[in-house]
Formats: sequence, C-alpha cells, structure tokens
Amino acid sequence: LAEKVFVTRQAVSRWENGETIPNTDTLKLLSKLFDVSINTLLGSPRELICQCCGMPLKDDDIIGRDADGSPNEDYCKWCYADGTYTYSNMDDLINVCVGHMVTEEFSEEQAREYLKQLLPQLDYWKRYEELGDDGQFEIFKQQLIDEINELAIEGMPKLEKLNALVGKYVELHDAYLSVAEALKHAGYKYQTKVNIKWVNSEDLEKDVDFKEVFKNTKGIIVPGGFGNRGTLGMIKAINYARVNNIPFLGICLGMQLSVIEFARNVCKLEDCNSTEFDPLCKNPIIDLMSDQKTVINMGGTLRLGNYNCKLTKGTLAYNDYKTDLIQERHRHRYEFNNKYMELLKEKGMVFSGINEESNLVEIIEIPKHKHFIACQFHPEFKSRPTRPHPLFVSFVKASIDNK
Repeated sequence: LAEKVFVTRQAVSRWENGETIPNTDTLKLLSKLFDVSINTLLGSPRELICQCCGMPLKDDDIIGRDADGSPNEDYCKWCYADGTYTYSNMDDLINVCVGHMVTEEFSEEQAREYLKQLLPQLDYWKRYEELGDDGQFEIFKQQLIDEINELAIEGMPKLEKLNALVGKYVELHDAYLSVAEALKHAGYKYQTKVNIKWVNSEDLEKDVDFKEVFKNTKGIIVPGGFGNRGTLGMIKAINYARVNNIPFLGICLGMQLSVIEFARNVCKLEDCNSTEFDPLCKNPIIDLMSDQKTVINMGGTLRLGNYNCKLTKGTLAYNDYKTDLIQERHRHRYEFNNKYMELLKEKGMVFSGINEESNLVEIIEIPKHKHFIACQFHPEFKSRPTRPHPLFVSFVKASIDNK
C-alpha cells in the first residue's frame, strides 16, 4: 500500500493506529485505489447529499464518478457520471424527481414546491452560471431556434422554446429521444415527416409474427444500450432487416449485435457472442480491449468523447460523409474483436470505418444489401435541425426509396 500511494510504511502504520490522517491528495489516491469515497475512508463522519438533486448519499454504490472512474462524493450517479453532469435545466430535474417522491401523504404539488425550495441551495445550482459557460449555451439555443424558424418548413409550427435533450445514457429514454430527433432532422431535408414505430425488443424474443410487427416499415434502427436484456430480440430484428433487404442503421450496441447476427447466421460461427453478455463464450467477437481486462473499476474503461475514424473510399460510409476522415462521439466499453475480421470479410461484410490510432472498428456495412450500415459511435449526438447527420440523411433517403 505504501508503494502504491507513494508514502513510507511508517506513515501507513500511523494511519492504521489512528495517529494521523492522510493528506488530501493521498486520500484521493486511496479513494481511487479502494473504490470508495473519502468519507467512507474516514469512517463516514459527514452526511453526504447530492449537490444537484439533494439525494442522501448513504451508500458508495450510488455516488457519481469522475472521468477517471474515481468516486465523486458531491453527486449521485444519476446526476453525475464519468465526469459529466446529466442536468442543465432545473425544471427537467424536478420533473424526473417528482415521479419518485409522490405518495398518498405527499402530493405532486408538495414535491415540486419542496424541490423548488431545496435545489437553489445546492452547490451545483449555485454554480450553474459558471458551469453553463456564462450563458453561452442559452445564446446558442436561441440562435438555433432562429435558424430553424428561418427554414420556413411547410407544416412545421414556429419554434418558441428549445429544451436540451441529454443523450448520454443510451439505456434511458432520453437517448432514444436523441435518435428520434436525428430522424426528424433528416426528414426535414426531404420535407418528409418521419413516423416512428417503437418496438420493444423483449417482445420480439417471444413467438411473434415479424411480418406483422414490421408491416409497412420502410427502415429499421437498432440503437445503443447496455446489458443483455432484450438483445436477442434486437438480433432477430437485425436478421429480419438483413434477410428482407430493409434499410438498416445500427448504433453502438446496434453495431455489435449486427456483427453477432452476421457471424452466427452467415458465417455459422458457433457460440458467438459479446463477453458483456457471456464472458465464457467460445467465440468472443465483441470483447474488451486487452488493456481493459486488467482494470477492476469498470467506470474507467469507457471509450468516451471524440475519436478519429478513417473511411474507405467507395463505401456507403464514404459516400455519406464525402470525406475520408471524420470525428464522432463515443460512449461504450466493448469493441469488435479483430481476430474475426477476415472471416466476416470473406462472407461479405465490409469494415468501412477504422480508428487507425487504436486499430478499432468504427463502421461496418453489407454492400450486397439495399442499405445496411452500423457504427460504433453515436451519430445522433451531432445531428442538428439545420445540419442533419449524414448517416441519418442516408438512412431516411433509403427508407423513402424503399417501395
């Protein structure tokens, strides 16, 4: 322990005997090393509450995490995760919290009033002007509203207010709203209203008639997510899109499941899976990178932020972006296992986007298909009403043309 936190053994002995307390920097190192909050290390002398929502932080499991995975005892994990704040609007936070507070004895009105009194007293909202970049985001939103209204799109009402959507947690509904908004943006380009049919992937794991489920469907999207729940249904939907030549777009987990579906049903690769779902599978076609496997604290293994992607000329991806080097935003942990690349190439899959710095697959596609493309990143995060994302534009166009 002394070596790991750069102190003498005598210092550690004095801590153990209660003679001294580590300094602030050493406490931070110990907190990260043992994956507990500083408050827990010191015997929990303080009663912690989230400085964004006011939730009591009685257990380290609900404490937020900094970008390096270390605990941040100022926030809960729902308000702050991986170094990023979830809420930029107090009303949005209140709307979320109220649903969990209402009881027979405590009405919605009382809950709202309580939060309106509490939240402004918390550090996050006291410092929000600083965190909000001196109001620059509000200026940006107004500029965006003006740009949208200047489009004068027939049938589109004048926009008066724009609320920011948080698309970070792809397993929450906000993330799917980001995808829905990106589809709308692409529809504006073609003066087309995109009608979305929401399908619960767990329902597809039952004995259902896929022709009936996807009746009149012009395109299928499988978006991101974490965990095993519903993935078999997603794989079945991907298979239906591929076999029936329906335009398809996979995002993040959607790309990983597209690879799994292709490997199982086209390459006939037995026991093929992601180690996220089955750590002992025979053919881990989706896996952690080798340098991640020794990391105990999984909060620090996410690939986050913008990464370069080199596109192959002549592919659907290159035609969509019309350039050979792009940058896209990521939030995921597992990657395509390059060990299986040649096998999938032989069966017709093209790896059209690669992060050359780490040799990681970013985009796959199937050229023989009408429109089948999937990406490891989150294109919806960069879509705007006046600048729809190329992958969504291409997908919507293919869906319009799908007679």
